[in-house]
Amino acid sequence: MPAPSRPPANGRLRRWSTAILVAGILAGCVHPVLPATDAHESKDDTLRLERVVMLMRHGIRPPTKLPPIEERFTRQPWPDWEVPAGHLTARGFDGAILMGRWSRRAFFARGLLPATGCPEPGAVSVRANTDQRTRETARGFLQGFAYLCDIDVAHSAGHRDDPMFQSIDLGLVAHDRDAARAAVLQRLDGRLGNATRPVADALARLDAILDCCQGPACAPPGTPASCRLSDMPTAWAETAPSKRIKFTGPLDAGGTAAHTLLLEYVEGKPPRQVGWGRATEADIERLSGIHAREFDLLHRTPYIATRGATPILEHVLAAFSGDTGAKVSLLVGHDTNVANVGGALDLHWHVPGYAPDDAAVGGAIGFELLRSHAGQRFVRAFYQAQGTRQLRGLQALGAGNPPYFVHMPQPLCGLPEDRSLCRYEDFVAALRTRIVR
Repeated sequence: MPAPSRPPANGRLRRWSTAILVAGILAGCVHPVLPATDAHESKDDTLRLERVVMLMRHGIRPPTKLPPIEERFTRQPWPDWEVPAGHLTARGFDGAILMGRWSRRAFFARGLLPATGCPEPGAVSVRANTDQRTRETARGFLQGFAYLCDIDVAHSAGHRDDPMFQSIDLGLVAHDRDAARAAVLQRLDGRLGNATRPVADALARLDAILDCCQGPACAPPGTPASCRLSDMPTAWAETAPSKRIKFTGPLDAGGTAAHTLLLEYVEGKPPRQVGWGRATEADIERLSGIHAREFDLLHRTPYIATRGATPILEHVLAAFSGDTGAKVSLLVGHDTNVANVGGALDLHWHVPGYAPDDAAVGGAIGFELLRSHAGQRFVRAFYQAQGTRQLRGLQALGAGNPPYFVHMPQPLCGLPEDRSLCRYEDFVAALRTRIVR
């Protein structure tokens, strides 16, 4: 395995990291606000947390390419970033530290890990995709979670795609482009034009922020006379038969542009650089709906979601089987992975500052294995993330300012009296119905 890489080496990273470590020392005695005590059958039969599996999206990054969308859709150039396209920023690293520290205190409060010191060898496992942003997010989380402890971040050698996070594009699951398109069209009543209807107002607002469009570049055949992004038709992008499907048009460019504005906001860029000074905090949340709509169709549609989520669901089952293994198993991937798992299991969340079900920057979807005093095992699904305002301000997280955390109803196996709680056997059976080979 190559030597571990380091976070971006600049003064800004060092200043933020030092400040956060000092804040952690000062706030170390503060425990986060946690959900009410989990119970089943009686108040005396409390459930003990035994293991956790989390799938975390990487932290703040610039767009993966610059400019993020075709230049004809904006009148002004996009702002610069301090790191290369797609790389984790210093603020992204520090945001991961904050979530790592909060998670450690949360697990201590529930009896899973000690409050301080290094976890026992093997108690924590971490695996990240090969991208710099995923590996460095994992390292940032560990710096807050178990500072100076010898916990490796496992990942594929070099820059090869990891099958845990790229099952469709690597051909590890049976996936057919035409079947995937048909599944999406079924949700759209057979008309691709219906894809943008729920976000028409948001697309119009995005046009205004982009100051769309540059007249001379609007000449290609098929371009609407208005030359606005929101008037472009939605179509299928040409992809290989076994690869993920994609759109062209307003959801593709609009989702990328809207998410870029959100990344500018959580990166802490001055207001004059967030949407060229034309995007408000309310706009950021509203435009998040464009990104969420694109991901709902392309990554949460069950035919696609189950195929993308299969290796992750298998990892969850393996982590919960038997009587030994890591108490905390962390995977660090991408918004596509989080959307796949959410769509495969019909799980839903709504982080402050985002549209419903939009995968938050640095947020995590996870599963808790619980045991009652009588020896019965249960599973709960949860979602946790910093809200956009918390991340923009790099706010310390604690009892007075917890991150968003919710136990989500599990439609596939939830108990009638508590839909967030599944019997372990029912949970396993449900996941197996969502695993594709």
